[in-house]
Amino acid sequence: MLVIIPARGGSKGVPRKNVKPLAGRPLIAYAIAAARAARRVDRVIVSTEDAEIAQVARDHGAEVPFMRPAELATDTAPNGAACLDAIDQLAALEGTVRGAFALVQPTSPLIEAEDIDAAIALFEDNGAAAVVSLTPCEVPIESVCEIGDDGHVISVLRERYGADFTPDTRQAYGAHYTISGAVTVVRVARMRDDVNYYYGSPESLAYAIPEPRGFDIDTPLDFALAELLVGQRSKELVGG
Repeated sequence: MLVIIPARGGSKGVPRKNVKPLAGRPLIAYAIAAARAARRVDRVIVSTEDAEIAQVARDHGAEVPFMRPAELATDTAPNGAACLDAIDQLAALEGTVRGAFALVQPTSPLIEAEDIDAAIALFEDNGAAAVVSLTPCEVPIESVCEIGDDGHVISVLRERYGADFTPDTRQAYGAHYTISGAVTVVRVARMRDDVNYYYGSPESLAYAIPEPRGFDIDTPLDFALAELLVGQRSKELVGG
């Protein structure tokens, strides 16, 4: 299966994060390495509008056969639209037609080849419209709140179930997950109808990615934590 890694140059939370060194390697190199090592992957392409990211991607073994249009590299442009552009550019350049692909985020450096293979296997074996990687919520759902216009605390669960709702213990709600984005497998035809259809859709199957492999970098604190996690994993691999 084709893997597309979307990596734009204009990240705001951590400037230039996709090529920022993480434990001695550019961040994007980790996703590329995992995708290239996956048994069910036959091609790894990086979609970017940025010349430096393109060169770093090539240096680490990914293909960058075309550049992403600038209008698909803004803060508001969905990854799905960039991936469809990649699918269409491949078709125009090579006549290559793909009915599905795996989207691997460069901001999840702890992802492993087995995660990509597991998500693709789940997709292929079940004829799913999509497979989405999920990771356990960091906070219990009963503690999630909003701040009202008047500054008061609003319990999300009480807002949903009514003022008489009484929060129970965390165990009473079972396990809850959030979308990690580390790996997503989607059907191209379905994505053309709605580029975001796989998020929260009953058509999508869940791949529960083991912690902390679904960890996503969005802030400088995330980046610092990722360095610790990558360093710890390296020590474990060498038996340190």
